[in-house]
Amino acid sequence: MEIIGITGQSGSGKTTIAQILRKEGFLVLDIDKWCRQMYNDALFLEKIRTNFPSAFENGVFDKRKLRHIVFENQENLKVLESLTHPYLKAKFLKTRRCNAYKNYDIFVDIALLYEMGLDCFCTKIIRACAPFEVKMQRVIKRDNITKDAYKKMLIYQKDDIKDDILVNTNKPLNILKTDILKLVEEIIC
Repeated sequence: MEIIGITGQSGSGKTTIAQILRKEGFLVLDIDKWCRQMYNDALFLEKIRTNFPSAFENGVFDKRKLRHIVFENQENLKVLESLTHPYLKAKFLKTRRCNAYKNYDIFVDIALLYEMGLDCFCTKIIRACAPFEVKMQRVIKRDNITKDAYKKMLIYQKDDIKDDILVNTNKPLNILKTDILKLVEEIIC
């Protein structure tokens, strides 16, 4: 079993790569989905309320407010990461352990692969990339945020790892799919 990371900055196209692989029958772990699920957990939200009370309005959690709080202050981001990263890493390690003796490869879709220290578990790493303007427009459309908010997000996301396999996602979907499947064949064969 090989673990192949799929990473890249916000808007780079890593989720599109992951969707292509899922449709082809590969197991793809979606760490962003795990993260979203955390925010539905009452115990986790209580930790958020304790550390970031202004992320709540009338008792209701507002993820936009939390995003603003943590991307405006690096110390706040570190606090949030101290709450999220251990949970996500533990879930990843448990999933890895549960699949260790199975005869298939696992792809991991995760923006903060290096920041969380999960790169050491990957035999190969695919890094999605696209021109800055393309990434920015994708995220602005997807998350309904401003250009400034997007630029602040990127400050904390690595994008200069030299050993990664780069995949430019700024192309028609059918061509990207062909490229991805060819790449995967090369990686896992």
